[in-house]
Order: sequence, then structure tokens, then C-alpha cells
Amino acid sequence: MLKKCMCVVLAAVLLLGYGAAYAEEYPVDISGIKAAVVIEQNSGTAVIEYNAEEKMDSGGLARLPVLLAVCKKIDGDSIALTDTVTISAAAAKISGPTAFLEAYEQAEMSTLLKAAVMICAGDAIYALAEGVYGSAEACAIAVNELMRDMEIDGNYTDITGNGINFTPHEIAKIGAELMQCQSFTLYSGLFYDTIQHSDGRTTELASSNKLLKSCVGTNGVGTGSSSAAGYCGVFSVKRGNTSYICAIFGAQNSSQRAQKAQSMLEYAFAAYDAKTLATEGEAIVDSMPVHNGTKSNVPIVSNKTVVALVPKNTILEERREIPEILEAPVNSSTVVGTVTYLHEGETVGVVELVSAEDVDRANVFDYIKRSLMEWLHC
Repeated sequence: MLKKCMCVVLAAVLLLGYGAAYAEEYPVDISGIKAAVVIEQNSGTAVIEYNAEEKMDSGGLARLPVLLAVCKKIDGDSIALTDTVTISAAAAKISGPTAFLEAYEQAEMSTLLKAAVMICAGDAIYALAEGVYGSAEACAIAVNELMRDMEIDGNYTDITGNGINFTPHEIAKIGAELMQCQSFTLYSGLFYDTIQHSDGRTTELASSNKLLKSCVGTNGVGTGSSSAAGYCGVFSVKRGNTSYICAIFGAQNSSQRAQKAQSMLEYAFAAYDAKTLATEGEAIVDSMPVHNGTKSNVPIVSNKTVVALVPKNTILEERREIPEILEAPVNSSTVVGTVTYLHEGETVGVVELVSAEDVDRANVFDYIKRSLMEWLHC
């Protein structure tokens, strides 16, 4: 009996030790899931990473790259959502979440897109791919090109996504790209709606993204599940100027998937601020002297928008490396200085500075012209 009690005490001590280490490593409880990541979308900074670089089955989320290729094509080519698509037999056979499309029925792009976005309907995504690209094979080629451009390793031999694995980081990147597509965001915030079939049938669409109802600011993106993958999802939440995206793999049920995702997202909003260090084109130096140039002064601006994710109430240190004068010729694409922002000695963001415009080197005629202008304004 004593031996048994000692074993119980030892086990309890080990569990307490594990719990302390676990709590120290992760700020929220991530037990019961296989992998997750939370990323601030503007800065690209990860707040939470758990097996985030491990390739694994993500269930129906493997269809999202196809939907992304479709949405980019719709947005880029200005394809009318009122265009009609004839549903192929291949599309009608796709299993999983479904819009209950029947072979050879007619459906508008908008109808298919709504079902694809709201419930990740496999038949609707397949039909969209065929309608937008002309064939499933052509769409698969476009998806692979898109994946290469995004530096994501995944080869689609068909557009069902079968056998394609992703990391949580990759799914988060795909989800973030979808949220940049105007056609996708037409429907990504809907929790419940219906579609009307050409034969008069009505199909109800109820999103399995529970965060749309429970988490303030949720505006997308999708969920998927299978017996092998468990319950997976990628969620986008925006509050004010801050946007986070959370990818979660291998939850035990849909409720746990939603609860874990919301817990991680709420932590991110509570613990961090997304600070805009500079916006593209913002003047950092209003007037920089230019030596031997056709202009004597030029503004120095940020060459891009820079956002840093920092703990709440952080005061950043600023270090400027900016010349006192520029030597012509000046190219507006050439970095001429930097502003570095630090927190506790660590760099959190670097703003690269460029001239607001090109400045050519002055010749003798430029000097004569400048002298005349100065004399006339005396």
C-alpha cells in the first residue's frame, strides 16, 4: 500500500513539474491539439508556435490553395460573378462538405463562391476551378505556380487536395492571402445563408467557423476535418488596425478547435500591440540637402510600411542612421539611410529610407538657371 501511495505522489510531482514547464513555454493551454500558430498579419510575427513547421494532414484545408487560385483569378481578371457554370459529373462527385450540386445543373459563380467560402464545399470549389480555369488540370497548374510563388512546398496533381500536407505556418500564410482577395471576403464573414439551385432546391449553408459568432472581429477563413487529421481550422480576426491569423491542427472536436483558437487569439490581442513604425511614402526627413543636384533639397521617406509586434505598453528605442547631405545623382529606389527600433536591446523593426524622387546631377546650364532664378527672386 505504501509503495502504491509513493507511486501516486511521484506521478503527481512529475505532472506538476510538467505543467509548470508547459505553462512557461506556452501562455495558453494548447493540450489536446497537434499543432498551432498565431501570427500578426501586418508584421508577420508569430506570437504562438506549436509544431508550426511540421508537415501534417490538414483535412479539408488542403482545398484552400485551390480556392485561393480561383479567387485571385476572379479578382485579377474581373470575372463576373453572374457568369453561369455547368456543374460537371466530376465536381458533383466530390465528397466532404458539399453544396449538394448535381451534375449538369447550372449555377452562378456567386452561388458557387458563397458555398466554397462559407463551408469549404468541395463540389463548389471543384466547379469554380473548372469554370474559372477551363479545366481541373489547368487549375492544378495554376495552384502549383501559386504555391511556388508563396514558397510553399506542395504539388497538386489534382485539385481535390488529397495527399497534400501543410504546416500550420503555410496554412496561416494561405489564409492571410485569402483575406486579401475581394471575392473571398464577400462571403467570409457569413455564418448562415442559403443558395438556390436552378431546379428550385434550396441548400442551407452553416459555417463551421464558430468564432464568427463567439470571437469579436472574426472575418474568416475556413475549417476542415478528417479522421486522420482531426479538426483543423484557420481563423482571421481583426480589431482596429491589428489583425491576427490562427491556424490549428488536430483538435479532438469542433468545440475544442474553436475554444483553443479563440483562447490563443484573445491572448495575442491582450498581450501585444501592433505598432506602425512607418507608412510607405511617409516623410522621415522633410528636406535633405542634395550636393551637385538639379534640386537643392529633397524629402527622405520610408520605402514601405513597417509594422512591429511588441508587448503592451512598450517604449521603443530609436536609432537613426541618416546622412546629413546626399550626393547627386540620387536614385529614389536606393536606400540612403535607416531608422532602427529596439526593445530591450533587440531590434523589432527597421525602416529603410529613400529619396522621394530622383535627382539628376547638375550641369553648368542647371547652375546658370538656378542663379538666374535666385537673382529674379531677390
